[in-house]
Amino acid sequence: MVVRVPFRRWLHVKLRNPQIPHGGLYCLLPIQGRRVIAAVARYRRPDQLEYKAFSVFVREYGEILGLGENLIWTEREDLVKWLDALVHNSYTCHSTPGVGRCWSTTTNF
Repeated sequence: MVVRVPFRRWLHVKLRNPQIPHGGLYCLLPIQGRRVIAAVARYRRPDQLEYKAFSVFVREYGEILGLGENLIWTEREDLVKWLDALVHNSYTCHSTPGVGRCWSTTTNF
């Protein structure tokens, strides 16, 4: 499988339904196309959020983006590191059939 379009950044989408105790969705925004849900925040207890990789995302992107084995987090900072790594890995794994890898990342100081 090939990542046809790399992700440019991630986004936290808050859900505004007071009847559902939910912390929102974490989506990846591709350069072209629609956003992809990567993780869900939900309340384990009334005062504690749990962050979990979205099962459909894991199934579709697990092997090509190197998602890791720990896909549940209790700290938002750990989720943010994972999302940042996904954006980076999507660039390094992006390729076009017949062309090979065509994206690279650079850092400007």
